[in-house]
Amino acid sequence: MRKRLTCLVLTAFLLGCLLLCPSCALFRPTGPFALSVEYSDEADSIVLSVSGAPQQGVAGLFVEAEAMQFDPDRVLLTGIHGFNDFAILSHHFDNVEGKASVVAVNPTTGIRNGVVATITVLQVEEGDPGIVIDPTGIHLVDSHSAELYDFQCASN
Repeated sequence: MRKRLTCLVLTAFLLGCLLLCPSCALFRPTGPFALSVEYSDEADSIVLSVSGAPQQGVAGLFVEAEAMQFDPDRVLLTGIHGFNDFAILSHHFDNVEGKASVVAVNPTTGIRNGVVATITVLQVEEGDPGIVIDPTGIHLVDSHSAELYDFQCASN
């Protein structure tokens, strides 16, 4: 009886530790955080940034081609630069169709707040650049390579 009680207590303790461990794959902090996509005509750039990310932070960003669209009659995308140790693994700017795709990763850690990348913009014509973001085509991963789902996408 004593062995069984000890085994039961130990099992309950280990299960509790597993469920509460922040680095455990079963535990993912919940609550929305934000991915911002902001166009600045003064800086001639589009800034991709995160704020309020979960504990492991954002360590990877994948923007599918259909997820970021713009008006190629008004702006052309000419370059991209990673910030906060994010490396740009791949990008494609289709300045004919007005679509952009990006893959950026931080190989050392995730960030909870800050700029992931900036895209350099050449303004061809005055007016709204027509940037449209579809959050279903944007994928974020934390520093343990687990996909983060609970984010809100904001753009101006």
